[in-house]
Amino acid sequence: MAPEISSGSSYDGPPVDIFALGAILFIMVNAKFPFGKAGDKYYNKFQQSPEDAMAARNIKCNSDLLDLIRGMTLPDASQRLNINQVAAHSWMQGGRASQADIVALHAELNQNEKEAQKAAASSRSNHRSAAGKSGSGAHRGLPEEWGVDVEEW
Repeated sequence: MAPEISSGSSYDGPPVDIFALGAILFIMVNAKFPFGKAGDKYYNKFQQSPEDAMAARNIKCNSDLLDLIRGMTLPDASQRLNINQVAAHSWMQGGRASQADIVALHAELNQNEKEAQKAAASSRSNHRSAAGKSGSGAHRGLPEEWGVDVEEW
């Protein structure tokens, strides 16, 4: 949450949104939170030196991305990047996936999903055989008296 919200002072929506987008972008790229909240020790370290803050947490992150996120999460809303500055930032100008890349990735994901479904079906079949159950829900943790046929469910 942007510092101006937690301070209780009045604020403008766009800079608050940019702050949130910066935190979300970090999470999307790193699958970790950049800091707990504005003003905490992780936030302060990130604002002072993003590279050192990431090294201390053993997170590898592109320096252009860190610069962008730092600019999006500055404590002073008037100094924070605006949406045009975010769009023009060098990290945002990086490579884009081609249509062929997207199609290939989609095909790979579909194949992985089919293989996972096949493995799950095989596992269920083996489990039923070992347990001597035909289709009752008992092996799925459902009470026998419910009479739930998992295959139909």
